[in-house]
Amino acid sequence: MQQPYPSSNFKTVAEKFKPHTSHSRLKRKTKSVPNKHDSSLHNFSIKSSYAQYTSMSIWDDTKQIMLRKAPSSNCSPRRANGVGDTGKLPEDFVDEIIALKKKLAFQSSEYEALNFRCRQLKDSLDKKDKELAHLNNPIENAKLIQTLGDNRPQTVRIFRQLHQKIFRLEERLQEKENDYNRLVTDMKYTRVEELRIQLETAIEEVHRLQQENSKQSLELARLNQERLARVKKKSSDPELGELKRRISTMGKVIKGLDEQRQELLARNHHLMMRMQQILRNDDFPKSDLEQELEHLNKPQRASSPESHGEPDLVATIVESKLSTNLQYQHGNNVYATRVETGLVGELDSIRSQLNSFEQSNKQLMEERNFYKKQLELAKIQMDNMSEAPGSARTSEGSPIVRRSPKRTKTLDDPQTQSFHLTKEEESAVLIQRAWRAHRQTCLSMRSKDKQNWFISKKKEHQKEAAITLLKSSIHGHLSRQSCTSRSKYSRNNTDDSDTGTFVTEEGETHPSSEEDRSRSLTDLKAAILGHVERQRSLSSLQPSEPEQ
Repeated sequence: MQQPYPSSNFKTVAEKFKPHTSHSRLKRKTKSVPNKHDSSLHNFSIKSSYAQYTSMSIWDDTKQIMLRKAPSSNCSPRRANGVGDTGKLPEDFVDEIIALKKKLAFQSSEYEALNFRCRQLKDSLDKKDKELAHLNNPIENAKLIQTLGDNRPQTVRIFRQLHQKIFRLEERLQEKENDYNRLVTDMKYTRVEELRIQLETAIEEVHRLQQENSKQSLELARLNQERLARVKKKSSDPELGELKRRISTMGKVIKGLDEQRQELLARNHHLMMRMQQILRNDDFPKSDLEQELEHLNKPQRASSPESHGEPDLVATIVESKLSTNLQYQHGNNVYATRVETGLVGELDSIRSQLNSFEQSNKQLMEERNFYKKQLELAKIQMDNMSEAPGSARTSEGSPIVRRSPKRTKTLDDPQTQSFHLTKEEESAVLIQRAWRAHRQTCLSMRSKDKQNWFISKKKEHQKEAAITLLKSSIHGHLSRQSCTSRSKYSRNNTDDSDTGTFVTEEGETHPSSEEDRSRSLTDLKAAILGHVERQRSLSSLQPSEPEQ
């Protein structure tokens, strides 16, 4: 630190002692300093002698000044600002002047000591520069190596090592200068502060997302616990057990009704086949027809108690099942039933299925009665045919014309003709019904095929979305790996060149924190890339879903 220059009074005092100081300086220049300790002692002795000399000279000067100013002591003293002070005596001013002069002498001694130290440092620096220049000079260096090599054999090796060290230091200095120039010229590295702020914001966002994830995981665990507790409560609830038992009994009843329906369908199909066979074959034997009617009447008699009032039968079955399964407590007249909406909907669907089965059973029973009436009419027709003559022949030897009894009866009796017309209408109705059933089956098959096609298309789109998601995740993983490899490579290079950290306003950052930040930044980049790819895949799949 440079000391301020002394005042004009000090200059006047220093001019008096100028030959003494110049002589001492000349002596110091000619005198060689053997070591640091001797030089410090010498400086201390010079300082002390100079301070004593200057203090003595200052005291003499003050005495002379006071003697000069003694006649004019009646005058009022003045300050620097021109305001007089009549309260102070000249002795007080003398004491002040002496203190100030001592202070000036001390500061001047310090100034001289600092100047002497600076001159010493400059001399040592010049000496070292000359030695380095002498060592770098190849001609003088060769002579020195030759002269020293004769005396000491190890000096040659030492000088070579020093030359190699200097060469390495120069190369390292050149590399650092190149790196510095690259950092200064490159725009990427000039915005270190912006990158630092961006990295800090990204790390804060990552921490926020981690906290949000932990909160969501805790919330999910709480919801899972509540769901498990609800399930346990439901399993231990007697009302739900009763409802399940009711549903199981209703399912059994529906299964039995479905079996009855299948059986009735098979019987109706068999009756239709037999009816068609009877209508095709006019000479159907009467005994077979009677056996067929008896065979049909037996199942009817057996199933007659079930056919009359089927809802009552279902009600009795359900009541019997519930009475065997449920155990009511004595004294509880009111039994509150709390049923969830899903189970109530399931019960309603089962009831609707039961009603549909009952309606289908009624229709099948009506069809069965109709076919039974048709068989009775056919039996009456066969009886009439047996009573009529077997054949009609012409008496004049005309050719034999055989007519069916059905045709002869339709020609003779107008009632049979009207019955034949109603039969055609019934056959038309049956054909229409069969066509409608066939059409419904075809439509159901088409709807099933369409649904299967939609399901397959949906699965294909889901596969495509999964493939795009996998691609995006792989792409993010590869980009993360490339970023980590680049960061490792740059870290190795910076370790070799001793530039492992960036210098900012706050100071040097630690390599461990830089590694963590780089890893978090690469993870964030990979997550953002995966999210963008997933959004692209979803946006590409959105137009195809309304088309379905």
